[in-house]
Amino acid sequence: MGFSLAMLDEQGHGRAGLASCLLKLAAALLKSNQHAECARVARRAGRLGVADVAPTAGALAEACQGAQRAGRDTSNAVIDMAM
Repeated sequence: MGFSLAMLDEQGHGRAGLASCLLKLAAALLKSNQHAECARVARRAGRLGVADVAPTAGALAEACQGAQRAGRDTSNAVIDMAM
């Protein structure tokens, strides 16, 4: 995470930019049925300390875990996120 954060800091995006990137990655992982990795990445985004990201990250992590437990195919999931 250090390199990623340093690179985004150089571009003026900082932690919020990294959190946004991680949420987008988690959403892509959900759509590719990689539920465990989706939950891990979403939780990582939530731990960055960006206040408005934490609720979304938590909800996404829970959705990934729920899909994994249920064995659900999420390849057609509709994800409404500001990109």
